[in-house]
Amino acid sequence: MGGRLTGKILRADGPDLVPSTVVDTAGIRMTRSGRHFDVGTGEPDTGRWDRPAEVFGVSGCVALYRVAALEDVKISTGWFDDDFFVYREDVDLAWRLRGRGWSARCQPAAVAWHRRRSLPERRRAMSVLANLHSVKNRFLLRVNNAGSDHLRATFPLTFARDAVVVGGCLTVERTSLEALRWLARNRTRLLAKRREILARRTVSDRALLRWFGPRPGRRADSGPGRVRVAILGTRGVPAAYGGFETLAEELSVRLARRGHDVTVYARRGCVREELASFRGVRVVFAPTVKHKYLETVVHGVTSGLHAAAEGYDAVLFCNGANALACRLPRLLGAGTRVLLNVDGLERNRRKWNRAGKAVYALSERLSCVLPDVVVTDAREIRRYYLERYGRASAYVPYGLTFRRRRISRSSAGSASRTRDTSSTSRASSPRTTPTPSSGPSATCPATGASSSSARPRTQSSSSPA
Repeated sequence: MGGRLTGKILRADGPDLVPSTVVDTAGIRMTRSGRHFDVGTGEPDTGRWDRPAEVFGVSGCVALYRVAALEDVKISTGWFDDDFFVYREDVDLAWRLRGRGWSARCQPAAVAWHRRRSLPERRRAMSVLANLHSVKNRFLLRVNNAGSDHLRATFPLTFARDAVVVGGCLTVERTSLEALRWLARNRTRLLAKRREILARRTVSDRALLRWFGPRPGRRADSGPGRVRVAILGTRGVPAAYGGFETLAEELSVRLARRGHDVTVYARRGCVREELASFRGVRVVFAPTVKHKYLETVVHGVTSGLHAAAEGYDAVLFCNGANALACRLPRLLGAGTRVLLNVDGLERNRRKWNRAGKAVYALSERLSCVLPDVVVTDAREIRRYYLERYGRASAYVPYGLTFRRRRISRSSAGSASRTRDTSSTSRASSPRTTPTPSSGPSATCPATGASSSSARPRTQSSSSPA
C-alpha cells in the first residue's frame, strides 16, 4: 500500500534559497550499521536518480503522507515520537510505516529545493544541543523499531558503530554523554513504547532487512534486465593512459547506453577530480597512495570496500594484482558477481623488482580461486591459465571501432573523374593475354583460378579479338 511520496529534492544555497543542481535527497536509505542516509545527497544532478523508484522512506523536508497511513502507525505521543524532539523523527516514522506494510515512492518528475544546514561534515559547527539529540536519536531508532531478529542479524556492524559513537562521546564530544545518561534514566518508559510498536507490526524483521544495505535503498522502476555494474582497477574515464582505461570507457559507455547503471572507479590526478559522471557513467574517486608498487593494490582495496557498501550486481576488476580484493564487494553480504581481467603475465616483466614480481605471482594463483570468472584477452594467456592452473577463462579479445569516413560531393566528383580517366587510359593501352600451353600450371588458393607458365603475347586493343 502506498503511504508516502516524495520527489527529487535539490539543494538551495544561502538565505535567499538560490537553486542549485546538487541532489539533497531522493529518499531515505538504511545501513546495517544502524546509520541512515539521504539517497544521492551531495551528488551533482546528472540524471542518476531520474527513475521513479520505491524507497525505504521519505525525508521530512518535502513529503506527502496518506492520512490513513499516519493513523495506522499512530502511537501514544501522536504520529511522531516526541522523544526525538529534533532530527531523525522522519526516519522513525518511515520505519514504523514499513513495519505496517506501507510503501514509499520517489517520483523525480516532481522537483523541489531545500536548504540543508545539518550535515555530517558540519557537526563541529552545530550546537551542543543538536549534537546531543543526534546521538540520543540514533539509539532511539533501534529501541523503537529493531526486533530481535534484526538485532541479531546486524549485531557485528551495529556494535562496531556504537563503539565508535560511545568512544567519541568519552573523548572528543563529552557534551553528548548526557544523551547516554538520558537513555539509561528513561529505559523503562522506552521499553514499554517499544513493546507497543512491535506488537502492532505486520512485517517481519527478515522481510525488512532487505532495505538495510548494502544496496542504496531504492527499487527503481527500470524494467527487466537492468543491472548495476562497476568497473574497478583502472585509472578512470575518460581514457587517457592505456588499454584498461580504453576498455573501461568503451564498455561502461556502451552498457550505460543500454540502460544499465554503470560506475567506474577512478584515481585522483589521473582524470579531472570534478568529473562526477562521464557520458552517462557515474565516476567515483577512491583513495590510494602514490607509489609504483602499491598504488594499484591500495586503490583496488579501497574501491572494493566502497563497492561492498553499494551492493552491485556485477563487478569487473582490471589487472591481475587486484585478485587480492576480489572478495571485498561481498563483504556486507551482497551477491555480487565478480569478474577479473588478468591481462598478461606481469610477473615476467622487467620493470618489477622482486617484491613486485612476488605480488603478481601470488595474485596469479589467487585469480584462479577468488573471482567467479577469469577473463583473458589473448589465446596464449587463456591456454597458460588452463595448462598451469587448470582454470578455464572467458576469452574476450579487444575489438576495434570502425568509423565511416564521409566523402563530400566535390571529393566524390573528383574521384569519379579520376576513375573515368583511368578507364580511358586502360582502354588505349596494350593488354596482355596468356596463350594456352601444355606446360605446368599453378592454382591460386584464394580463387581457384589456374595460371599458365607460357609467355603472354601482346595484343592491341584495336585489333580484333
